[in-house]
Amino acid sequence: MRDAGELFLAEMHGDRPPRWLTLLGQSGVGKTHTARAMYALAKKRLGFQLCPRLGIDQFRTFRFLNWTEACGRMRDGEHDLVKAMRAVDLLVLDDIGAEYDPSGYVTSQLYRVIDGRMGKWTILTSNLSLHQIENTLDPRIADRMLRDGNKVRTVKAKSWAMR
Repeated sequence: MRDAGELFLAEMHGDRPPRWLTLLGQSGVGKTHTARAMYALAKKRLGFQLCPRLGIDQFRTFRFLNWTEACGRMRDGEHDLVKAMRAVDLLVLDDIGAEYDPSGYVTSQLYRVIDGRMGKWTILTSNLSLHQIENTLDPRIADRMLRDGNKVRTVKAKSWAMR
């Protein structure tokens, strides 16, 4: 998992075409910890940089959100949150698929976010497998996790708490 994270950050720093990294696995294996560390490092190293391709200095925008909390905020009327998630340069969405969604509302919002993030740096974590995401959330979400060089990594380790 460390190599995938280091490669992701190196590509982001190298002004490569944006892609996604999705970390899947059971609870307690370090997905959130890894995503949070990558987020902090990207913010520290890449928050402001010279963009040689454009010949200008640029500020990059970053956002780390727990998806379940974001769902609660959307249900409470924070409708601009989807737009904000789609706009940032790097978005980390933690724990997708953990929300209770009998109406399908938040799954449709997740698809809006995911679809709007194509071609943007994104890190996703989930306790679900890719197959479960396809069957319980939306096949289009699973499809986009694999498009355009995006990487899906399944973390196979014991729960830290259970060691």
